[in-house]
Amino acid sequence: MLITHCFAREGQLIDHYAPLGGQAPLGLSEQLPVLSGHRERAARHVLGIGMERLATGAARQWGLPDILVQSMYALGQSDEGEPTGTVAITRTRAEYLRALGNFARELVHAWLQTHPPREAAGTQQVIQRYTAALGLSAGGVQHAVHVATMKVKHLLQAQSQVMRQDLPRSLLAQRIGMVAKPKLDRLGHPSQAADTQASPVVPPVPGHGAAGVQHSMTLLNQGIERAASKLGDSKFDLNGVLRQLLQTLQEATGFERVMLVLRQTKSAQMTGRMAVGPMIQPDASAFQLSLEDANDPFAAIVFNQQDTWIADSTRDGKRPEWHRQSFQTGCYLLLPLFQKNQAMGLIYADHTRPGGVVLTDRVLKQLGALRDQAVLAFKKHTV
Repeated sequence: MLITHCFAREGQLIDHYAPLGGQAPLGLSEQLPVLSGHRERAARHVLGIGMERLATGAARQWGLPDILVQSMYALGQSDEGEPTGTVAITRTRAEYLRALGNFARELVHAWLQTHPPREAAGTQQVIQRYTAALGLSAGGVQHAVHVATMKVKHLLQAQSQVMRQDLPRSLLAQRIGMVAKPKLDRLGHPSQAADTQASPVVPPVPGHGAAGVQHSMTLLNQGIERAASKLGDSKFDLNGVLRQLLQTLQEATGFERVMLVLRQTKSAQMTGRMAVGPMIQPDASAFQLSLEDANDPFAAIVFNQQDTWIADSTRDGKRPEWHRQSFQTGCYLLLPLFQKNQAMGLIYADHTRPGGVVLTDRVLKQLGALRDQAVLAFKKHTV
C-alpha cells in the first residue's frame, strides 16, 4: 500500500523487474513466474530497501502495537524467498496474527502475481499450507477475497473523488481489475493504454440485491447437497459434516462468526464447541448458556424452538448479560437444534456491525433447512 500510493512510479518498476529476480531488465517475458522472493529483491533494487523492512519500519514509526509489527515478518522461506512447508497450529494470539498476516500476503501474491492458468493451483497451495494454523476452507477464502475486492474498489472510487486521485494510474486499481493495466515497454515506461478504463467487476455480496440473494441460495443449496451426500456413507465423519455446514452458512451469509453450541450430557448447560469465520475472539467456549436460567432470553428462544434473526441488536432483541460482556454483536442469528423434542443445542451466528448481514425470507428458510441437516447428522451418527 505504501509503494502503491507513495511510490507509484517505483511500484511499476518493481512489477517490471520482479520476474527477473530484481535485476535490470533485458526484456520481459509474460510466461516467467513471479516468485515472492523476486519482488523483495526487486524492491531492494529499485528503492534500496526491501518491502518487509519498509513496512515494519513504518509500522514502528507510527507506534503500532508490537503484536501487529511482529505479524508482518515472513514465516519459513527458502533461499529464494519462497514459502516452504505447512505452517504449524498456532497456540497464541501473536502466532495466529503472524500466520494470518503471512497467509494474506501469500494469497494476494498467488492471486495477483501468477498467470491465470496457475492461479487456482497457487491459491490452493497457499490454503493447504495454512489449513492447520488457521482452520481454512477454500469457499471461505474465495468469499473473503470477493468481499475484500469490493470494499477496496469502493474505497478507491471514494478516494478518486475526494482526493482527486487519478484512478487509471493507480496500481491497486489496475491490479484488482477496476481499470486496464498499462503495458510497459522494455524500460518499464507505461504506454498510452494507461488511460483506458475497463468496466468494474463487482462480485455479488450475500443478501444484497437479487444477485446477492441468488448467490446465497446457490451456496446454501450446494452445501446442503454436499452434507447429504456425506451422510449417505455409514462411516461419515460427524465433526467434518458439522464444520462443513457451519462454513456453508458463513460463506453464504457473510456472518463474521458461526458457532455450534451443544448441550452437555445430563445437564442444562450449553457450551460453544466449534466456530468458523474471521472473528476469532472470543473463542467458542465463551458461549455458556444455561437452560435453567429463567431470565436468559437465549434460553427462552431455545425452549420455544424459535428461529431468531435480529438485524440490529442495538435496537431490537434481548441479550443475556454474559453475552453482552463477552461478545461484541451488532446482529445475530439463533437456530435451535432439537431431537425427539429435546433441546440438544443451537447454531449461533453474529456480525459486529448492525446491518452487517442481510437475510431475506428465502435465505432464512434455507438456513432452517441447513439446521435440519445438522440435526439429521446427529441422528444418523447415534443410530
